[in-house]
Order: sequence, then structure tokens, then C-alpha cells
Amino acid sequence: MTATASGGSAAAGRPNLRLVGTTESNGGEFGNVKIVGECRLNGDTKAETFKCTGSALIKGFLHSGSVKLTGDLRVDGEMRTGRSAITGEVNVSGNVTGERFRLVGHLAVEGDCELETLEGGGGFRIGGLLSADRLDWRLHGPCEAREIGGGTIAVKRSRIVKLKDLLLPSAYAGLTAASIEGDVVELEHTRADAVRGNRVVIGPGCEIGVVEYRHSLSVAKGAKVGQQIKT
Repeated sequence: MTATASGGSAAAGRPNLRLVGTTESNGGEFGNVKIVGECRLNGDTKAETFKCTGSALIKGFLHSGSVKLTGDLRVDGEMRTGRSAITGEVNVSGNVTGERFRLVGHLAVEGDCELETLEGGGGFRIGGLLSADRLDWRLHGPCEAREIGGGTIAVKRSRIVKLKDLLLPSAYAGLTAASIEGDVVELEHTRADAVRGNRVVIGPGCEIGVVEYRHSLSVAKGAKVGQQIKT
């Protein structure tokens, strides 16, 4: 195992941190953080860039200008990022805020999740509000949020799920939320009490209690909508 800190950072003299193997280190303020292997950082961690191939546990918050992950990351606090590119699993015990968050895998957030863009595919579980100016998501597994709000919301089913249905017909690979509200809302395989928007498209596999729309509403054959209200 190796853990090294160097002073080669351009971020106001902050040291870089490189961890290889199975390691444990203290948190702190860094320029670039690079992890290869399994690592535990004990304490709040700030970085210009955070890159991990493997597994990382942060016993505190993570604030980073960018995050690139292949593997899994657990943050025992809030997570603030600029641009993130993630393949794997992220678990956050606090809130998540950021700019562009691209993920293929699974995202679990105990608090709220507020992003400019959330795109990718897989599953997610948001304990509070999921807010995004643009949400573009492909359903590969169960997705859940208390509330979803944003500008453009597009949740569609991945072709991969159709094969899973043949193998595991009891597994619900869809989105569940109490309410969904946006300017443009396009949904597939979604269960929600209420959906509100200017232009709303309710696609196949949806079960919606009430839809409130301002300009247009399209409901696919077989989709279930309890009430349709033009406001």
C-alpha cells in the first residue's frame, strides 16, 4: 500500500494526494486526489479533482470541482461537485449538489439531490427532493424519489430491462415518486400520485393518479391516469 502527498498542485499550494492499494488517510484540502484500490479518508475532504478506480469511503463531506469514479464511493456527509462522470455506485448520507452529474450504475442519497443535469441510466433512491434543470434517465432498475422537480424531465425504459423482465418478472424496473413537476415531462413505467407540467407525455407502463397540464397532454395506450386536468 502507498499513500503519497506532493506539493505539485496549482490550487493555491494545496498538495496532491495519491493512494494506491488498501489505504487509510486523513481528509483535508487537496489539489488532485487519485485513488487506485480501496481507501478510507477520515475527515472532510476538499479537492480540485477527485478520481477513484476502486472503492472509497469518506468519513465526512466531499467537495470537489470534478469527480471521476469507476467503482463505488460512500460519503458520510454531503457531496458537492462540479462535473461528475461515474460508472458504479454512489451512496451519500447527506445532500448532493452539483452541475453535470453523469452516472451509469446506482445512486443512493438520504437527503435532497439538486443538480443542473442528471443523465445516464441505472437505478436511484433519493430520500428527499430530486431537482434538476435537465433529467435524462434510462431505467435499468428500481428508481425512487419523494419528489422530482425540474425543467425538462425524461425518464424512459432501457432495452436492457425488457430482457430482465423475462428473467425476473416480479422485479419492478420503474420510477416511483409522490409528485413529478417540470416544464416538459416525458415518462415511461412510472408510478406517481401527481404529475404536473406544461407539456406532458405519459408513456407505456405508467400509473398516475392525477395529471395537471397547461399546454398539451399525450397518454399512451394502456397507461393509467386517474384524472386529467387542464390548468
